[in-house]
Amino acid sequence: MIWRSVKDELPVIPEGRRAVRVLVAEFDPCYDELNPGHGYTVHETVFGYCPVSEIVPEPPVEPMFLVLYTGMGSFFGPCVDEITHWMYLPEAPK
Repeated sequence: MIWRSVKDELPVIPEGRRAVRVLVAEFDPCYDELNPGHGYTVHETVFGYCPVSEIVPEPPVEPMFLVLYTGMGSFFGPCVDEITHWMYLPEAPK
């Protein structure tokens, strides 16, 4: 597995699907200012088409990195901080 820059390429969504699960490196400049050199977090998310929600009232034409927001209800919305790199998830154990 290798990290890929979002400037070079984006994940490919398999035909017949609306999203693909990926691992991302997300940069938070505020946290990096408080703790220099530690502004990145790595987590699993999806790259796909955002459904209509309170955050995104109209579905975007282009796919984007999405995160699951939970609380009084659950919905997918755009990632808040900058996604700089991504990689496909490895296959699950059998």
